[in-house]
Amino acid sequence: MKLKLPPSLQKFIAKFRNLFGRFGFEVFLVLILVVLGFIVFEVRQFADPPRNEDLYNEQLTTISSGRFDKKVINRAEGLIDSNVEVKQIYLDNRDNPFSEK
Repeated sequence: MKLKLPPSLQKFIAKFRNLFGRFGFEVFLVLILVVLGFIVFEVRQFADPPRNEDLYNEQLTTISSGRFDKKVINRAEGLIDSNVEVKQIYLDNRDNPFSEK
């Protein structure tokens, strides 16, 4: 099955074949690689934008660090000091399905 092309496109293809001869595929491949390389280069520039120091410093000063209430700290220390014993009634009845028996 032959593809019917308009005469102007056939003339262009004939000029292209005469111009590049037997190295047409290689030239086409190099052009595709150049275009893909350019696209990768442009995407890389957008992925890693330059750092704006003024904006960084402005945002750094607006960050507020969390403050701990003294009452909460004292309560946590009190819980650490109190020795709470946990009853382990379920420990003996619990089986690990991955343990070797």
